[in-house]
Amino acid sequence: MRYVLFAIHPSSVENAPGSRYTYLMTASPELHTLKISARPPQPWIQTIYAFLFMVVFDFACLMINGSQFIFLLPLRVLPFQWASKLYKEGIRYTKGAFACLLSESLTRVSFLSENNIRMQS
Repeated sequence: MRYVLFAIHPSSVENAPGSRYTYLMTASPELHTLKISARPPQPWIQTIYAFLFMVVFDFACLMINGSQFIFLLPLRVLPFQWASKLYKEGIRYTKGAFACLLSESLTRVSFLSENNIRMQS
């Protein structure tokens, strides 16, 4: 949030403190409150990072789903107890992998302002 500092002479403010000037801080409007046409342009580096994130995230989703089809689906059709156990363990593992992918993608990258991108550690 950006703040603007105003100096007001005490005679113009009721119950002003004993100092020579009273300082008031007012917040400028947040980016999400502005109309889209009034927002500053998006930097190219943010667009590039968003595209790279999309490619890596989609690739990871496809790899998790592909591993379920290639390794776990054949175990599902086998009538053995060990195959059923391995299938359930594999599904649990891939669900955990997908949950980690979602949690990492939601917490690692945060677009803090319209001008920069910061990676949290």
